[in-house]
Amino acid sequence: MKKKLIFSIISLFLFMGAFSQELANFRGLEVIVSPEIKDNTVTFRISAPYADSVQLSAAFLPTKKMQTSFGAMDVPINQNLTKNEKGVWSITLPLPEPELYTYSFIVDGKSWVPDPGAEVFQDDGFGSRNAVLRVDI
Repeated sequence: MKKKLIFSIISLFLFMGAFSQELANFRGLEVIVSPEIKDNTVTFRISAPYADSVQLSAAFLPTKKMQTSFGAMDVPINQNLTKNEKGVWSITLPLPEPELYTYSFIVDGKSWVPDPGAEVFQDDGFGSRNAVLRVDI
């Protein structure tokens, strides 16, 4: 009897977890689409309601020279996202030239977070990963 009860509880939690997105949809939560390509723009979004700042670091952004331990390097100029009333941060930028580009969000200036909505990821060489934006011809 005790085994059946434990099995039932575990099954219930697994079932609830498997359908959590559908439950969120029924509760009226907004589905976050990121990246979203429309016309000649791309919009990046991330939910971070408790963050004080979110920036986008991407391979297609303009660069600046920066002195690093490896010498002078061109590094992307991070772009600030704006926060809406639901805690979703976003930025819309001109669509870059057709190519594959890596990008990540920087939350509160210290946490590098790949886009949870991305379909493809690439290892960054430092034990984490970046999201990949694919711009087609």
